Amino acid sequence: MIKILITMLLMVVSLYAENRGKALSNFDFPYVEQTGTYGSSDIKGKVVLINFWASWCGSCKREMPLLESLAKKYEKKPFKVIPINLDRKKAFAQKYLDQLKKVVGDKLHMVMLFDKEKILFKKHPSQGYPYTLLVDKQGTIVADYLGSFDEKGIEKLEEKINELLK
Repeated sequence: MIKILITMLLMVVSLYAENRGKALSNFDFPYVEQTGTYGSSDIKGKVVLINFWASWCGSCKREMPLLESLAKKYEKKPFKVIPINLDRKKAFAQKYLDQLKKVVGDKLHMVMLFDKEKILFKKHPSQGYPYTLLVDKQGTIVADYLGSFDEKGIEKLEEKINELLK
């Protein structure tokens, strides 16, 4: 029984590790709130934090104000926070964004995208949400995180972001 559990744990850990060191797949998704799309060509030469989330995911929603404060803090740097909503309907994401704006203010500094087909998530899989990828200026995934960030987690993340921005 213990061997089975250890094997399963190693399989899960290796699943996440498979994304590190890989190039981020090309993407082009519609914005949640505005018309048009945003994609790979918009992030060339930037450090990027891609966060996969859903409106029904409580921990996804809890970390969103922290991600917004991170995006605001680094807005003048070559850095973008890109939450990608994976709900079935864009209206679900929009409803949550309306709530988020009541907490953080009307102007969001994150680039909120919508991908109901989970195209990018399927290319860089995880076992759940929220799932976050940290991508360097060359487009390589350098770290990935399953689960939500708290303030200490954001501080550690910032250390990595600062290293990549040098």
